[in-house]
Amino acid sequence: MKAKKIIIVVVAILIILGGTFAGLWFFTDVFNFLKPDKKTTSENVANTEAATNMEKALHLDGTRFANYSDFLNKYKDISEKSCKSKVNMTANLKLSSLDSNTQNIINKSKITLDSNTDIKNNRTQNKIGLYSNNSEVLTLDLVTNDTKFGIGATALYDKYLSFSLEDLLELIKQTSGNSIDSDSLESLINSISQQSSLNLYDLFYISEEDLQHFDETYRDGYKSLISAENYSTKEDVDVKVNGKNTTTTAYYLTLTGKDLYNFINDLGGKIKDDSVLSRLITEKMNLILGNSSEYSIEEDDVKSFITELVDDLVSSLEDSKDSEESAVQIAVYSVDDNPVRIDFNNLDDAKDLDNAETILSFEFYDTKNSDEETSGTLKISADDSTIATIDYTILEKEDEEKLDILLKVPDISLNAGINMETTGNYQEEEVAIKGSINLTIGKESAEINFDGTVEYTDDVSVPELTSSNSIDILKMSEEELNTEVQKIVKKASEVLPEKLKLIGIDVKAEDIYKDPNAEQTQTTPTEEGTTETPATDAETPATPAIEAPAPTENAA
Repeated sequence: MKAKKIIIVVVAILIILGGTFAGLWFFTDVFNFLKPDKKTTSENVANTEAATNMEKALHLDGTRFANYSDFLNKYKDISEKSCKSKVNMTANLKLSSLDSNTQNIINKSKITLDSNTDIKNNRTQNKIGLYSNNSEVLTLDLVTNDTKFGIGATALYDKYLSFSLEDLLELIKQTSGNSIDSDSLESLINSISQQSSLNLYDLFYISEEDLQHFDETYRDGYKSLISAENYSTKEDVDVKVNGKNTTTTAYYLTLTGKDLYNFINDLGGKIKDDSVLSRLITEKMNLILGNSSEYSIEEDDVKSFITELVDDLVSSLEDSKDSEESAVQIAVYSVDDNPVRIDFNNLDDAKDLDNAETILSFEFYDTKNSDEETSGTLKISADDSTIATIDYTILEKEDEEKLDILLKVPDISLNAGINMETTGNYQEEEVAIKGSINLTIGKESAEINFDGTVEYTDDVSVPELTSSNSIDILKMSEEELNTEVQKIVKKASEVLPEKLKLIGIDVKAEDIYKDPNAEQTQTTPTEEGTTETPATDAETPATPAIEAPAPTENAA
């Protein structure tokens, strides 16, 4: 059960990161605190309006789970299309932990990645190339056909070295005795086979009916979880934004220990009873795990895990469930319906909103918003000290997108940035990409630059691994394999010394391969001195400098 819990946690994180359950929207809906119950008194009407205005100030009033369908519809267009891409990567390192020679090798090198994915035939090809000063050093060619794998390097050998996953696992079973169960081995093979053909659209897909359920249960159904009395509004509140006094409208959500306990407890109850949520998590997990009986997850396991998680969270708030004096507070300060600062506060007295202790602040300034571009700066502070600033620009046009983010952490002199631009309509044409990732801490720095193209098209060709273009290394005798390995090592000794010089590595041919047929000499003492005589083949064993692995005899 413990192992299954670990699997549940890991896969749940993957699903959330992939957007399968629109996790971002889920937490956003918690954050916008929904719409409270309607009351008839004028005070409660005002407070209800304050809650709605807070939602609008955060630009969350239009956020719904149903919006996820827009993403699904766009993704569906490319989910069944094959893809080909080419990416070039270079680095610029200035690190004291690396010696200058290694740094120079890396900085003048380039890595290329040519990828082809044939969805229809479940094949992939990835060519990874190493270049120095625009000259090729070596390129590896990795190919998969369902559960068959091949690796090639045309500079060293004219065929792929291949093996099937089934044969590899059978070899593992033979060499491990009875330590691996046959049924478990078969389940693992089936799991990996199904996972390799997993369609990501199936993983991301959530029906409109289920999305509507989440809207009704969470987006609209939270009205009863937070009372209107917890919201309040105050006009003409002066706060500092980027060191300047700014007059704002303040929207407050104040929750006592009792309020917070009740909110989490009621929310947890909804989640524990949500059979749609547990069903979807189970389905998506098993898609990732491959639906093998050995590794599949039961819905009861998911429900138990969710229940335990919620109960632990509620239990952690048990000590504060009767507290009605101290409170936690979220304050949103807005100018012209745009948030300029958000504070997370502690209150010793829930009724004294003017004496709040600010724990964490988020300030937004230099913001610019249009239909196509959003930019600005976010500053994160605690105890009146800046923790970090984030400068951001997001551009979204029909045929052009741009993301530019720069993080600064002054206390440790850290700057980290990512820049990425794409040009072209992925639904109709090849898309060009370029960008960089950089990190600086004091005098240490590292930068990675990349550029390339991506195209979704059915015009993709991936080699089929056959007996004419590949050798199956697990179906060869030891003698046959040794013969082929000697050919490869001999070729490497002829090619690599000159190639490796391009990246500053000095190696001699004899360091890689010693020809067993080459005449060697030995020294024989005589009365007048020494005499060199050729060594016989019997005296010189035929061994390459790199020895071949020893497979089982005719493993197939």
